[in-house]
Amino acid sequence: FQTMGNDRNNDRKRKHAWNNHTKVKSVEAGLAGLFFTCDGHEKNALNEAYNLIDQLMEEVDGSSAAGDSEVKKEEEEESDIDPDEDIADTIKRQCREAKEAAKDKKKKRCHQRPTGVKNCLFVTVKDADILSLCDKMIEIAQASPRCRYLQRVLPVEETANAGLEDMNKLILKLVQRHLVADSEGKLPTYALEYKTRNNDSIKRNSVLEMVDDAVRMVAPAAKVDLKNPEITFFVQVVRTSILGGVTKNFNSRRKYSMRPNQEEKEKDEVKKEEEKEEEKEEEEEKDEVKEEEEDQ
Repeated sequence: FQTMGNDRNNDRKRKHAWNNHTKVKSVEAGLAGLFFTCDGHEKNALNEAYNLIDQLMEEVDGSSAAGDSEVKKEEEEESDIDPDEDIADTIKRQCREAKEAAKDKKKKRCHQRPTGVKNCLFVTVKDADILSLCDKMIEIAQASPRCRYLQRVLPVEETANAGLEDMNKLILKLVQRHLVADSEGKLPTYALEYKTRNNDSIKRNSVLEMVDDAVRMVAPAAKVDLKNPEITFFVQVVRTSILGGVTKNFNSRRKYSMRPNQEEKEKDEVKKEEEKEEEKEEEEEKDEVKEEEEDQ
């Protein structure tokens, strides 16, 4: 009995050790990518993220080299035909190989980095303009229902270890990069979005002071706009990592929600119905006038 008890204890220790090992992981410094939040179904949410990324990246890749890909495809198809192979078997084999190649491409393109926090996903995307990719993702996700599990996405430009010194450097980089005057000399209005997850070592007031110091150094004429800023500096402290970046029109775009605005859609549908009814009434009035004229 003692041996069985020891075996059970050892099993428990092994399980706990594995759980602890997975939890201590966090996003390493020096990365760029997309930070997603989800509603608890992390595997499903990750698949949604991969599918969206793959679709958008395929559009970019396809538009940049459409002609070359067509020529290459024809050459591959000609060289891939086996004279001794049945046509149906050839088609099946080519379809299978195409699917496998697409899967390999997707795996190489996207890499998940563990955050150590539930419902938080971080994905790096090879050869991607993160800001543009996130912007397009928000556009299509808010236009029509595309995501069941993903909630929000943020374009992360910089990652660092969670500490005051690294935080200060990260914020200064972002301010220097984005708080720049346009061709008319106008500076964008700005605000800060700060959130911590499983970490309370860095207080919000400290981060606000860092942003203020950086703005005074880089663009002292820039103004804060808390209601509808043109750019929003976001800083997410996720366990032992800092994720930072900038979003445009953050508030007006519903804080980069991955869900369509149902209220707006319902209003549009009601408006369309009202317009149809008005058109119908106008047609009926025209018909009545026409009938009266014919009677006269």
